[in-house]
Amino acid sequence: MVTPKIDVKIKALNVKGGVKTCFNGKVLPEPNWDASSRETHKPGVFVIGNEFDNSISLEIEQEGLENGKTLKITGIIDDLEFSGEIEGGIKEQTVSTRPEKAIDKFCCKKGDMVWKIHYSEETGDSEENTEEKGNSEKAQEDPGDPQEIAEEIVETVETIPVEIYWIFDQPGTMFKRGAWAELLEFLSGKVISTPASKEECISGIVDYCHFKHELKYDSFCGASHYGVFEHGGFFNLKAYLTGSIPIANCYDQAAALQAILGGIGINDIEWLFLEPFGYLDKTDLLGRGECNNPFFLKHGRHDPEVVDEASELRTGFANHAFCGLLNKDNILDACAGPHPGNDTAEEYVDQAVDSKPELYPAERFDRPGKKEDIVIGYGVVDVDRIEDANPLPVPPESAKDEKMDEKKDENRNDKKAEKLNKIKELLDYPARHESIDPNTFVCCNWPDPLANPLLSGWTLDLEQVRVGWNGVLKQWCMHEGEEKINLEIYVSNSGPAPVHERIFKTLASTALNECVHRPNPESERHISRVQGLNPENKRHITLTASTENYSQQLSAIYNVAFNVEGFNLETDITQNLLDWLENLALNGVTADQNKFPELKLIEPAFPVNVALGETFTCRADPEINENKSTFLEFFISNKNVSLEEESDLEFTFKALVPEHTPVGLVLTDRETLLSASKEMFINIYDPED
Repeated sequence: MVTPKIDVKIKALNVKGGVKTCFNGKVLPEPNWDASSRETHKPGVFVIGNEFDNSISLEIEQEGLENGKTLKITGIIDDLEFSGEIEGGIKEQTVSTRPEKAIDKFCCKKGDMVWKIHYSEETGDSEENTEEKGNSEKAQEDPGDPQEIAEEIVETVETIPVEIYWIFDQPGTMFKRGAWAELLEFLSGKVISTPASKEECISGIVDYCHFKHELKYDSFCGASHYGVFEHGGFFNLKAYLTGSIPIANCYDQAAALQAILGGIGINDIEWLFLEPFGYLDKTDLLGRGECNNPFFLKHGRHDPEVVDEASELRTGFANHAFCGLLNKDNILDACAGPHPGNDTAEEYVDQAVDSKPELYPAERFDRPGKKEDIVIGYGVVDVDRIEDANPLPVPPESAKDEKMDEKKDENRNDKKAEKLNKIKELLDYPARHESIDPNTFVCCNWPDPLANPLLSGWTLDLEQVRVGWNGVLKQWCMHEGEEKINLEIYVSNSGPAPVHERIFKTLASTALNECVHRPNPESERHISRVQGLNPENKRHITLTASTENYSQQLSAIYNVAFNVEGFNLETDITQNLLDWLENLALNGVTADQNKFPELKLIEPAFPVNVALGETFTCRADPEINENKSTFLEFFISNKNVSLEEESDLEFTFKALVPEHTPVGLVLTDRETLLSASKEMFINIYDPED
């Protein structure tokens, strides 16, 4: 008797690792592969140590397998095999296949995965049936009867392209959409030799960020160029990975370490902050080589990177950000050093800070920093957005997990407020500018900068839109040879206040403020005065800074801020580009509030009560924004919900934690960057309570 022919077709494949994956800012929906697209596939992610939960799910159709019988199916890629069982008598079914061995390091399996079925077939005459079996692989068993031969048939049913990553835990809380596929590919392709242990990943990423990413320390003013401030905040990871802005500071480097390591599930990384710091001991400074004078460009000329210990030219760090391993005393620093986690906090300070008593007190430093001055910041909050709907998390804590000295913290904040007020005063920033008519604003369709003849022949490196609760930022990065331009447009949805705050916060948090306090007429490093509001000139703020190989233009007009930066420019065109943008803005001044998009939700209905484990949808009305090209962004301050699916005007979330949960939504017009915000509250309950 001949066993009926068994036919198996794989219709779809899903990587079931419990980790949401996104690409280019969008959650990747299931499946990871389906037969209709055939060659295309989406990356999937497993968590190391979750072998019982990690599986590859197959949607199959089978014919010929009798009811009550099972059929083994295996998938092999490299040296890894997944196996499961198909049940007989069921034509369409889902089969769960699990790995035959554990993976304990960060790695990637990318390529063709060959899926085969295994079954036994009994025949009365082996010779007669040989040709019928075609190209099937056969493993002949010992015959149980002279007239019958039992053979294991191994047939290839499908070869499927897959891309699977193993990470150490769920991505950090800064990854609101889940694991970034482009980050995992970036790391396993050029940063880390895989497979790699946790320790190998940490040292490899520190080494890459410090030596190989080709960034240079901002020796002009020490500013952050990727969005974060002293204790953390909102990090522009996408721009950092491209290296589109060639200079950075310690905040950027600390953010990069915390975010990139968090992206592969290494979440026990603290943001550490040392203030005061003092003079930098001779060390390797990011992209600058051996250095004990980090701001060697601050005077508008190129001073030596290494100077005599007591030189009048010597500069140091007012403060410094770096990272540490949680519950350990191991320091990570990809700005100065570098330090890949081998030093205790005390060893780190001894190596990093030049604490010779004869150097202190000095003009800028009363004393050198000590281990006891290290505090823990809130760190990187988000890698997609520019600000949050709610205040940032808990205030920083000391390295001993004690609350910061409130008096010390209050004094620090008072000093910063005093510094900011002096900048406003010296820049002739009258109080009336803080209350510019909020009903007047700029509405402009912002063009591609490469359309400007000044940038003819330039290449676009990065274009992205990052949404905030109070406004939206669009950024372009371009290059021609070694010349680079970074251009940013920030559009507020709540008047000029967020625009001005954005500019002055940048000034107050970096050494850029020093040239306002002590302007040098002979120096090319300068900031221009604020231009007042008058009928002929509606530019509210214009600031200019420049030094060797770097220039920056900042400007604010009503609800819009511009930032134009040039690097290594043979001819400085930043002022020309700013003039172009300002003229566009001035031609778009209006008081017509209908220019803003309107955020009206079709779903959900209120009050919103969602059972634990259930999904709920937020859907904006598509009919009320005629002639606008709108899209939604969301804000959540915890991991009570996860984003399951999304489109331009719709989000589907899953309820994960039984708690009263705020969800913020922002609707943005792609062309004008005008936006509208709305906050709603979801009551997640446990039906078993």
